[in-house]
Amino acid sequence: MKRASRACVVQVDGDGGTWIKSSASGPKTNSQSCVEFSTRANGVVLVRTSRDREGGRLRFGGPSWALFLADVKSL
Repeated sequence: MKRASRACVVQVDGDGGTWIKSSASGPKTNSQSCVEFSTRANGVVLVRTSRDREGGRLRFGGPSWALFLADVKSL
């Protein structure tokens, strides 16, 4: 079963990065069980949890991000 593609902007940070909440996290923008991502100008994608927005982040280069998404979508 495919999910509808929906995303929600949750924050713009001090670096000008826009954080987008995963559509799989549910409809509430303030939900605390979300995965959020931000694509930067250099093609790097940062991923964080909404439970700790200031905490650690995963960093993916473009090709690695594409492989990660393909793996997640295959689940």
